[in-house]
Amino acid sequence: MTDEEQEELAKIQHEAAELSIKQNRRFAYSETKQEVAAAAVTTLTINVPYKEDRIYTITNISAADETNASKQIDLYFQAGGQKHLIKTGSTGTSKDSIGQQCEIITGENTAFLAVYTTPTASDKLRFSIIGHYVQR
Repeated sequence: MTDEEQEELAKIQHEAAELSIKQNRRFAYSETKQEVAAAAVTTLTINVPYKEDRIYTITNISAADETNASKQIDLYFQAGGQKHLIKTGSTGTSKDSIGQQCEIITGENTAFLAVYTTPTASDKLRFSIIGHYVQR
């Protein structure tokens, strides 16, 4: 092997080692909110923590109605005071959910919202986000 080839191999091995270290610094993150509906439109909000030394990435969002009634559900990402619609959908007449796979990197003052339209008073609503964070 020439000196040039050995240098290239050493560089590749070093990059692979750095990637392995970075991969091992990824930690699971999830949060769930449950609430009993009390109004015709109910919003569940999950604020993503903000820490200088972490970068959060959300990979899955889901909202469900634990009762047997049809609901309209809108999922939003909120950042900088603006709401961005991720998905809109309806649950069926049995315990059902809507969800969306995504890859949203969050920052300061970010949140996810599930807006339930036409829940009845006593409907059990559930909203979850799943992802990971890495240490900087």
